[in-house]
Amino acid sequence: MSHLGDSFRHRRLERNLTTGQLARLVGYKNLSRGSNRIQAFEAGGNVAPDLLAKLSEALEIDTNEVRQFAAEDYQGWLAWADEPVRPYLVLRWTACAYQRVELPDDALELEAAEAFASRVAVERGLKVALVLSRRLSVYFDARGLAYERREATPDVPCVPYAVFGGRKCQLDFDGGEVLRPIDEPGR
Repeated sequence: MSHLGDSFRHRRLERNLTTGQLARLVGYKNLSRGSNRIQAFEAGGNVAPDLLAKLSEALEIDTNEVRQFAAEDYQGWLAWADEPVRPYLVLRWTACAYQRVELPDDALELEAAEAFASRVAVERGLKVALVLSRRLSVYFDARGLAYERREATPDVPCVPYAVFGGRKCQLDFDGGEVLRPIDEPGR
C-alpha cells in the first residue's frame, strides 16, 4: 500500500483515464509497457523519477503533494521496519538460491544468534545471512566470519532474495511451497 501510488490512481480515475490512456499522455510509444509501469506504481511499487514527473504533470499533481505522500509512505515504512520479528538465517546455496532457516529458541539473543550463524556457515560451507530485524542483517562467509552488516532502506530489503515473476522470494525447502515471498510492507 502506497499513499503516493494511491493518490495517483485516485487522480487518474477522477479524470476517467485508463492506464493505457495515461501512458499515451506521458509519451509512451509502447502503451503496454507504460500501462504496466503505471499499474505497478499505483499498486505500491517504485517509480522512476522521470516517470513520476511526467505523471505529476499529466495528472496536475503538484510537487508539494508528491512530497507529502512520499513522506507518509516513508513514515509507514519506518513503522513497519520497527515491528519486531523473530531472527532467522538465510543460507545461500548458489547464486539466486536462498533458503530461510529458523533459529533455535536458545539462539535468539544477538551473541548466541551470531555464534549460531557462524557455526552453520562453517558446517555447511555456505554464505549465511543472519536477519536480526527488518532493518539489519549480518552476513557471514563460508569460514564463519562476519563480513558485512546490511541495513534496509524502503527500496532495498536487508535480506538476500531472488526475483521470480517480479516477486522477491527465497526458496522454502521445509514447507509445501517452493517459493516464500520475503517480508515486505503490504505483504
